Amino acid sequence: MIDRSKHNVPPENRVGSEDNYIVSSKSRVIRQGLKDYMPESLHLPDFSRHNPTRKIDYQDVSTLNMLSVPTLEVDELRLGMFLFDYALKRQELNLVFCLDDEDFRTQKLGDGSKIYINKPGSSKHFCELMPFISLSGTLKKNKVRMENYFFMPMLQKLESFGILTLTEINHIHCVKPDTPEFNTNCVLIELNPGFTTAPINRKWLK
Repeated sequence: MIDRSKHNVPPENRVGSEDNYIVSSKSRVIRQGLKDYMPESLHLPDFSRHNPTRKIDYQDVSTLNMLSVPTLEVDELRLGMFLFDYALKRQELNLVFCLDDEDFRTQKLGDGSKIYINKPGSSKHFCELMPFISLSGTLKKNKVRMENYFFMPMLQKLESFGILTLTEINHIHCVKPDTPEFNTNCVLIELNPGFTTAPINRKWLK
């Protein structure tokens, strides 16, 4: 959705503005998939501390890790592998996508053409430029076809195994709790760097 109308929301109340930035979801939390299929010592998705001392091609490790995750359906596996391939080519593990069929841009969101993620000046802060690219459109360009109404449950399934952390770009995730309701159907996907470096394929419970 490309919204060319002029915004009438004050910047301090706008979703994703510098004063009302998006707060990303916590990454070090208990994940249900890990709780069910990983030893207790690995319940938190911080796989990087299990790195071997030898150097590994992390792209190969993320692929092997993905193939080993229990209960993933074929499309969940395809989506997870695609996200890592896409991110590694961009050399950026933080991705913002629109889950609709079209790219997303509006003057009612952020400041100008960008949104602010996390507190400015903090180590996790970064800005993302609009338009936010359509995930289904990106997949189609790479000859991968999926129905977009399955994206959210598939991403949530991948999140439950510590593969990524998901944050919806909306009023609920703003730093100001009284932000007016605004839903975008856009998401921040933070891929777990430990999933790219630590071979966890043999650590799943039988």
